[in-house]
Amino acid sequence: MRLRAAERADTEMVMGWFNNPRTRSKMPISPIPTSIAAQRELLEHNGGRDYVLFVVEHPKLGPIGLAGLHQIDPHQRRARTVTVIGNDTALGKGYGTASRELVLEFGFGELNLQKIIGGALACNLPAISLLQGRGAVLEGLRQREYFRNNAWHDFVEFSRFNEVDPAPRRDLVTSATLTCRCQPGP
Repeated sequence: MRLRAAERADTEMVMGWFNNPRTRSKMPISPIPTSIAAQRELLEHNGGRDYVLFVVEHPKLGPIGLAGLHQIDPHQRRARTVTVIGNDTALGKGYGTASRELVLEFGFGELNLQKIIGGALACNLPAISLLQGRGAVLEGLRQREYFRNNAWHDFVEFSRFNEVDPAPRRDLVTSATLTCRCQPGP
């Protein structure tokens, strides 16, 4: 398994993955199919300041998906991650997990990020399983966040932290939240 920079030449392949009804139904993106112009523009600006996208290549199957980081904030040292396995024959074999680990290595190693956030629709159990990987911290549940297939869906977020940085202090957040709830209102 390897990652390579997504390029303009990948436009139609990536567009096919994102316009696949199975893929679109599980993602928090517009239910309207992506145009070739929008996809081309995205790939032409790959590697800019706020996102980097990679094509996931399998040694035997060839390109099977897209993975990367977006909303990169170098000052706060955080980003959001995305992983899409678009090749139906590659689903359920651990390739999403392997490609996500490579993206995390890139983000923590090359970009010196301290936190990488991933999220998924709560109904997307394979994505939730992938996001709950080793060292993941549940950040929260956003209720009724996305409308898909004539129903509202919750969105779950997890984070991974750079191992050289100290672990997040959950006890402080919980304590502060409880204290605030006990304060009388105006």
